[in-house]
Parts: sequence; structure tokens; C-alpha cells
Amino acid sequence: GNGRNSRGYAYLSQANGAPGNNLSGTIYQEVEVPEDTLTATLIFWYYITTDGTDNSDTLIVSVRSKSGTELKRITTLYAANKST
Repeated sequence: GNGRNSRGYAYLSQANGAPGNNLSGTIYQEVEVPEDTLTATLIFWYYITTDGTDNSDTLIVSVRSKSGTELKRITTLYAANKST
């Protein structure tokens, strides 16, 4: 194994599972942070595969409130960040 314990993975595709163009989607994991928490660390793994070559392919990682309000944008990754 790669030492990464994960609940799974996400794959953005067409409804039939085939790759496609101009797709968008939202993937989230709900966590509860105790009210008296002063600091927290977010660790995530990513592996980006894309045929894109410009900045139109993006992966935005953010922390949002339960109502969906963005509290903190962690990073934005682009086609140039694709994995090898």
C-alpha cells in the first residue's frame, strides 16, 4: 500500500463512467469540528489525470460551513498540476 488510509476516491466522468469534456461536479466530506477548537489541520491526497493543457481544468479545495458558505479556500489546482 501507499500508506494513505482513505474512504475511497472520486472520479469525475459522464453519467456512464466515460471521460468527457466540460464536466463539473462537487465532492465533499462532512466533518465536525468541536466548538472550542483553536486550530485544525487538513490533510488530503490528490492524483490528477487530465488531457487538459490550460487553466480551464480546476480542482478547488476549500472548507465550507454546513450551509455551504466557503470559510477558507485551501488551494486551487490546475491541469498543469496533473500527476505523473
